[in-house]
Amino acid sequence: AVFWECSSSVFSMKSSHSCYIIATIVRMSRCLALVVFLLVAGRAHTQQCNVDDNVRFDCFPEDGVTQSKCEARGCCWRLPKSSGNHTTPPRRGGRLLPTQDVPYCFYPSDYPTYSLSNLKETDYGYTGDLRRSTHSYYPKDIMQLKLDVYFETNTRLHFKIYDANSQRYEVPIETPKVTKKVPRPNYEVDFVHEPFSLRVARFDSGQGMNETLFNTNITRSFMFTDQFIQISSILPTSYIYGLGEHRAGFLHSLNWTRLTMWARDIPPVVFLGPSPDQVIQQYTEVIGRPFMPPYWSLGFHLCRWGYGSSDKTQQVVEKMRKAGIPQDGQWNDIDYMDKHLDWTYDKTNFSGLSDVVKDLHDHGQHYVNIIDPGISNQQPKGSYAPYDDGLSIGAFITFANGSLVKGQVWPGETVYPDFTNPVTKVWWTAEAKAYHDKINYDGLWIDMNEPSNFVDGSILGCPDNSYEHPPYTPDVLGDKLSAFTVCVSAKQYWSTHYNVHNLYGMSEMIASHDALANIRGKRPLVISRSTFPSSGKYGGHWLGDNNSLWKDMWYSIPGILNFNLFGIPLVGADICGFGGTTTEELCQRWQQLGAFYPFSRNHNTLGSKDQDPTSFSPAMQKSTRDILLIRYSLLPYLYTLFHKGHVTGSTIVRPLFFEFSMDQEAFTIDRQFLWGSSLLISPVLEENATSVNAYFPADTWYDFYTGTRVTSQPSKGKMITLDAPLDKLNLHVRGGRILPTQDPNTTTTASRNNKYGLIVAMSMGSVANGELFWDDGDTLSTYENGKYIFMKFSAVDNKITSTVIKNGYPYADKMELGSTRVFGVAKQPTSVSANGKAATFTYDSKTQMLTVSDMSLPMKVPINITWKY
Repeated sequence: AVFWECSSSVFSMKSSHSCYIIATIVRMSRCLALVVFLLVAGRAHTQQCNVDDNVRFDCFPEDGVTQSKCEARGCCWRLPKSSGNHTTPPRRGGRLLPTQDVPYCFYPSDYPTYSLSNLKETDYGYTGDLRRSTHSYYPKDIMQLKLDVYFETNTRLHFKIYDANSQRYEVPIETPKVTKKVPRPNYEVDFVHEPFSLRVARFDSGQGMNETLFNTNITRSFMFTDQFIQISSILPTSYIYGLGEHRAGFLHSLNWTRLTMWARDIPPVVFLGPSPDQVIQQYTEVIGRPFMPPYWSLGFHLCRWGYGSSDKTQQVVEKMRKAGIPQDGQWNDIDYMDKHLDWTYDKTNFSGLSDVVKDLHDHGQHYVNIIDPGISNQQPKGSYAPYDDGLSIGAFITFANGSLVKGQVWPGETVYPDFTNPVTKVWWTAEAKAYHDKINYDGLWIDMNEPSNFVDGSILGCPDNSYEHPPYTPDVLGDKLSAFTVCVSAKQYWSTHYNVHNLYGMSEMIASHDALANIRGKRPLVISRSTFPSSGKYGGHWLGDNNSLWKDMWYSIPGILNFNLFGIPLVGADICGFGGTTTEELCQRWQQLGAFYPFSRNHNTLGSKDQDPTSFSPAMQKSTRDILLIRYSLLPYLYTLFHKGHVTGSTIVRPLFFEFSMDQEAFTIDRQFLWGSSLLISPVLEENATSVNAYFPADTWYDFYTGTRVTSQPSKGKMITLDAPLDKLNLHVRGGRILPTQDPNTTTTASRNNKYGLIVAMSMGSVANGELFWDDGDTLSTYENGKYIFMKFSAVDNKITSTVIKNGYPYADKMELGSTRVFGVAKQPTSVSANGKAATFTYDSKTQMLTVSDMSLPMKVPINITWKY
């Protein structure tokens, strides 16, 4: 993974036959860049255009390419060798769309670029100068650059290339400050002075050789201008993941595909590792570890746009209780507001909202409401405090002349808070508190924060300048940066909106997180639509507007996997789909899958039929109740994963290849996923299916429900067809793992009073290990303040033991182990003892599962469970 420090970008990639990658980064922001290549005008020499198709680098990323325009840039114009007699002219970027074919217009092998001089060793690594003497085809070239290379840790290298003569905008994310080079890094850096290139290689101690991870010595496409920055690199794999939020499979296509990273309200139409999870740990060490969510947020949540009244909201909650279906959170969409005005509620249709919230709290449940950033400026003076107060302190985004940027969203004409301004954070907290005094909400759901605008730029249009009309515009909707958002030349506290556009959602997350912590004095829950690297420090994410379609259910899996890569693990999709009308079968399968989203919420749109679980048949309700009770029973394991993510940056939900990084078959799987390292989820994603093809990597795997061993450390992974009737989600536990559980109830508040359990899945060597982190689930900074209990579990042969590593949890006296299921017990035990006393047990010789029950073992002291043959 490479940590790119600028905000908005377009990526273009192609894999060569030798499994290398060309990656282009086109920067739209006036900011610090990592690497830049020089391009100059003039016709390319014919003999330098003999460039292999697989390593052609696009020299004309804009629309309207022709041979004459291409060659005027000094670039090559050639049909790809692979095209045969194909002569269809390219459209965008010298490529054939939508097939994303080989570029016609590409850089010759002798294209002029920067040279490196004055390279010197420093306390932190290296420094040097980059210079060029000719101009590129984009305006305002930066002719002299500075290169700094930081050897920050044994597994983290940071190189920075920046304008040597001018302070330019940098993304304001706090990162570790390293001034001393590590003595023995696990990598090396090589430089070429003329033309400049940089290579990073990782030492592979096991193989006695180096592996190149980053190498700019492929084309001379290095460019750094005021509003266009470009980088190319060779990477040693064709498997690329992440690179921003998108609706597609987990694995990227590399046929010169472009990925535009520019936050929009649009519905669907160098870290070294070596292991993948270590890469994410190292990444979050830089951008910030994920926040520790409140325990109740891991329960099941319910919402829809269109309840229409507080009475209907209450009725849904009561139906869920009557059906015995677990629910921790009830949410309201924008229809609860008075005329869609933030920090208000409709006193006619939602007059009983305060009573609904009180009833939820009386039942150990929680309430979350939606808030949009757009603030109406059309209310009578003195009647709407959020606007009046914000205007008085300068809380809103303005143009350079000081006039307000006015857009249009749900309440009509609106202005936009500048959450990067400290005074705006104070104002936001005050408005949130004033509303909290009326409606005792528990969390905030922040939407429309790209920021979204129903008109392009502003109601009066945008200024005519280089921000609004840059020399290069990426392939965005409307072909202009201000489409469906605010004018990019608007001013914010941090910088011009052009520079901070993609940071808008995160800046609102920070303000909302801090407001909730200040108001409630408890752990905040903020769920945001727009995010940026380090957003995971402040809240979670849902995948935005989706549809009630089978393919959208599948898309949600790559979505949650990606956000775990991004350090935002509390993530989920609208279960059963937001837009359109679901079917019972689709919703039933989606409820099964959604029960294993880190953030689990059913939500749908105005005008569609109800899709809460009680709206369907008794069989559907039972299926949903059963799978949610399984989720609730596994919450101690999930919560422990979140603790590990908070402390180390490890992923909560992860793809199979994160655990089996040498298994190439696992690299492409995005229809299954893991909770941590131990639990495999294999959902049905196709209509009318009663079976599912599931891949099992080489290890021991057990059926979660029966304890039956499915595989026993085969020499390689294998695909197995599993029965999947409509009421079943296939779950499997990995051998060698111990999962902490708890007897479930219909809320986390009630569940936390119950006894705990263990699922012990023996390896083929009859060993297993696990751990449990536990605190009160709501207090701020319990880990940092030592107000928690942490224990480890171990199983060897016929004995299970626990060790308490830390006990600062005030209520540890109430924690008791009640039951244990052990998978992979080869023969019938004759007796079982728990802490020296005879214990009740059963044994299934067919599945080889031992169940020990009716225990009351205190967990704050060591536990010892032993069986004899």
